Amino acid sequence: MKLTPQQLEGFHRECQQKLERGFTVKSGRGVGFTEKKPPGTPVVIYGADWCEPCHAAATYMKMRGIPFVSRDVERDPLALEARNSALRAANLEVMNVLPVIDVRGTVIAGFNPCVVEAAWAN
Repeated sequence: MKLTPQQLEGFHRECQQKLERGFTVKSGRGVGFTEKKPPGTPVVIYGADWCEPCHAAATYMKMRGIPFVSRDVERDPLALEARNSALRAANLEVMNVLPVIDVRGTVIAGFNPCVVEAAWAN
């Protein structure tokens, strides 16, 4: 399912409201933490060309002005190993999930805009 810019903007508004109410990111099945990277470090999106959630994540980052780098895990074996390494470092199961998003040390299995927003703000 392709998300429209309006839907992505709606996600952003919803996330901003959650953050204002004190939403914090906690370790769980799809979220883990590695060593924190410095502010300004671009987000890394591990994905593939055919992955709609990967495209939605990239569109969301562009819309929000969050710098990011896309790494294709199907075309680049080094990107696949980097994704798996990020999952392991965050104490997450290495699984075939896309996208995997690393927001300065917060590793997310799947696209969750509110986790991205909270991790980027910290």
